[in-house]
Amino acid sequence: MSNNNLIFIILVIFLINLGTAAMLRMYTLKKHNRGLSVEKSLYRFHKLKYGHYIFTVISSAIISFIAIKVGEISIYFLATIPFVYVVVVLITTQAFYHKVYQAIRKTETSLMEDILFFMKMLIVMMIPSILIIVLRTYYITNMESNEFVLYTLLVLVIVLLLITYPYLMHFSLRAKQIESEEKKKAIVAFINKQNIRNVKVYQFSSKRSKFANAMIIGVFTKRIFISDYLLENLSTEETCSILAHELGHLKKKHLLIKAILLFFAIPLFTGIGYILDEMEALFGFKIPIPVGVIGMLGSLIAYLGFIFLKLSKIQEYQADKYALDIGVDKDVYLAALIKVTELNDSVKSVNNLDELLGTHPSLENRINRIEEAKEL
Repeated sequence: MSNNNLIFIILVIFLINLGTAAMLRMYTLKKHNRGLSVEKSLYRFHKLKYGHYIFTVISSAIISFIAIKVGEISIYFLATIPFVYVVVVLITTQAFYHKVYQAIRKTETSLMEDILFFMKMLIVMMIPSILIIVLRTYYITNMESNEFVLYTLLVLVIVLLLITYPYLMHFSLRAKQIESEEKKKAIVAFINKQNIRNVKVYQFSSKRSKFANAMIIGVFTKRIFISDYLLENLSTEETCSILAHELGHLKKKHLLIKAILLFFAIPLFTGIGYILDEMEALFGFKIPIPVGVIGMLGSLIAYLGFIFLKLSKIQEYQADKYALDIGVDKDVYLAALIKVTELNDSVKSVNNLDELLGTHPSLENRINRIEEAKEL
């Protein structure tokens, strides 16, 4: 197969992906215009969008298989083409999805703002996978190299990412000092009251995108990022109750546990590579590089996905309990959780499958847990 044919096939698959995004946009807007509520429209749209993401990953795998047929292609090209294709498709489809949020949620961000923000967040999230794949590919092409060196490099890469991640997020979010002096003083006082000295709190702009959220990030350098949309719409007491939840993640060592989970992924990841190498030697055939890459990446995603999703929900319940245990008023905390859900136009309950696949428990289940604690 010639390079021109490969380019043509990639273009056709790319256009199919864009066509799918266009159809999802039309379907979602049509349902909303016929009276489906904002929350349910977005809930259905997000489910379809995640399905499209899966289709995009499958498309990248197809392209990888086809690329094998083209001679004299760099091994690094074969290893990285799935990532490049997925990134290009996801960024391009934002142009279609941007209109959905504008029409349904009345967001005010420009298309370019949305794309640039999505690009920064996507790059930050995919850096670990890309670096690991590149290191593994280097080892494949230099079999005489010391495998211990490869594993050491993998560990060093993850440690480096853990160190730099808070700074990368700070840059991506364009975070800054909290503008409201009242809330800034209240937040600092609240943190000091919990005898915590190594956490800095910043705000990031999200009013125009109508995104209300707070997150704590970092194993070594710890930072809490709160959106200005949340700060503007929640009272000082409600804001501190949300902050208590984030501090719960810190006090319960949740960030460290997730980092350890990431380290345990290295033996799995490299073990899959070792098994593939042994299969080649045992059966006398060559496993195409994209197959190996997809196999290893798929195993990594399955491991981190299923374990991380279950662990994440457990940690959310624990952080909720911590907020109540340190004396946060339950009614205030419930009001804050409900407000955040409504500000994001999210549904309050989901089906069992979506609950299983989500990183957070549904608001309904969190409220039930809190109400149960309230009765004790």
